[in-house]
Amino acid sequence: MIKGRLTKLFVIFVGIIFYLPSIVIFSSMYTISNSYAQEKTVAIGADKIKAILLRPEGWIGEWHCASDDVLVNLVFEERGKKIVVKIHNPYDDISCKRKVKINSDGFRMSGCYAGIVDLFYDPNDNMYPFKTKGDNLECDLKVKAKWL
Repeated sequence: MIKGRLTKLFVIFVGIIFYLPSIVIFSSMYTISNSYAQEKTVAIGADKIKAILLRPEGWIGEWHCASDDVLVNLVFEERGKKIVVKIHNPYDDISCKRKVKINSDGFRMSGCYAGIVDLFYDPNDNMYPFKTKGDNLECDLKVKAKWL
C-alpha cells in the first residue's frame, strides 16, 4: 500500500520536473515573440507613408499626457517638396502649422506646444495606424483617420 503511494508520488514528482520547465520555456517563447511583434514597425517607404497621410478628410490626434488628454485635428498638406501639418485644437481654439519629416516607417512632427514626436506606422492597427512607441518624456500621440 505504501509502496503504491510512493510510486504514485514519484511519478507525479518526475512529471512535474519534466512538465514545468517546458511550460516556462514555451510561455517565454510566446512572450518574446509577442513583444517583438508589438515593437516591430513596418518600413513601407516614405512615398507610401506620404500617400496615406495626405487624405483630404484629415486625421484626429489623441495626445495622452501625464496631466491631460487632448484631441486635435490634423491635416497634412503638400507644399512644394515639403509636407506640413495643420494642427487645430477645437476645445482651446489653438492652431498652428508644423513641418513633417516622413521616413520609411512613419513620420516626425511637433505639436503646437509639444516637442518633437516620432510616429510609427502599424499596418495591423486599423484604428490607430500611426502612434508613438511610448518613449516620449511628456506625451504620447495616437492618430486615427477622420471621417466627415
